[in-house]
Amino acid sequence: MGPGSFRVKQDLNPKLYERNLVYRRASTLRANQKYIIIPNLLLGLFLVVILIDYIMDVVELKVEMVCIHEKRLRKCLSKLKGIEKVEVDTNCQKVVVSGYTHKNKILKAVRRGGLKADFWSAQNELLNAYVSANYASLRFNPFNFF
Repeated sequence: MGPGSFRVKQDLNPKLYERNLVYRRASTLRANQKYIIIPNLLLGLFLVVILIDYIMDVVELKVEMVCIHEKRLRKCLSKLKGIEKVEVDTNCQKVVVSGYTHKNKILKAVRRGGLKADFWSAQNELLNAYVSANYASLRFNPFNFF
């Protein structure tokens, strides 16, 4: 292989390997990638080794949905590889996805399914607690006029 080419290890099964090595040129690196630079003394070049960590990640999303959207949401997420578990809380409009897939791919798949989604933040927790504390009687009994 020449200095401009790169090699990728073929078996990238996250359950079998915790860390796989990908060899690339330094010009193709992204800012958030972890890498090691190994000097090649024979050719006078540098070999860049990118470390890809396959760690099970938990992604929390705020998805605007009602009960009928849960089936559509699960169908969108079932098409992605590497997803282990999907938990849906329709009262809080919160979806917890655990797996080996990148969080941006999960968000993109949910949005492609026609649902409005965003990453869950601490502000969502505060708003949900405020609404449940102050408006609990209105939520459970909307016809209480007295």
